[in-house]
Amino acid sequence: MTPLQQLDGTVIEYKLAPNMVVFSHGFGVRRDGRGMFAEICRNLPDGYGYVLFDYNEIDDENHTVRLGDFSEQTKRLNTILAWTFEQAGVQSISLVAHSMGCIVAALTQPADLRAVILLAPPTSIGERTRRHFTTKKGAEKQDDMWLVPRSDGTISIIPESLFDQYEQVDAMAALKTFAARHPYTLIAAGADEVLPDADYGSFAANENVQFVNIADATHDFEGDARPQLIEVVNTALHKK
Repeated sequence: MTPLQQLDGTVIEYKLAPNMVVFSHGFGVRRDGRGMFAEICRNLPDGYGYVLFDYNEIDDENHTVRLGDFSEQTKRLNTILAWTFEQAGVQSISLVAHSMGCIVAALTQPADLRAVILLAPPTSIGERTRRHFTTKKGAEKQDDMWLVPRSDGTISIIPESLFDQYEQVDAMAALKTFAARHPYTLIAAGADEVLPDADYGSFAANENVQFVNIADATHDFEGDARPQLIEVVNTALHKK
């Protein structure tokens, strides 16, 4: 079992090694990324460790996940990165982010990373995010909160103000600014059912972006796409 630790109220799951990978998960999910991050962790190259953490407030008893806003999430990512840098024997840190976690990373713009890998990032998060979640089967509004059933059996508790905040964020601009400050690898899901309209054309032509498209991959890179994803991630981690 990997060590668990409370860090400023955040539970972190980690394995220390000279080269560390911090994982930034997506919208409303838990730190293991519905199994995707956990599988990547199990297949990291020798000499690599990891840190998994939750952006959201988890209530296991009631199976709820309460989402925080971008300011809370960027603060949490900075805290995790700072803690990782402070650990004895750590020589480098890389960041792997998925979906909305890519936008959190882009807004945080961390420095001094060995590698940055973005998995299926959204290129717009405004009205489409509100529409996608508030129209899900079983979604209901209570006061200023949306309660949204998720496919993993949890209920996401989403403040209405969070959707308002998303409409003020230009995801495409954030991703481009991040690329200008820190080169990264962008791995697209060729059969993304969550973000079918994601526009990666400008990133494929960006000299600071290593663009990889995994054909037939779903948003969570399930099935046959998972081994391909792990191979691309491990290759990107080794590049300097």
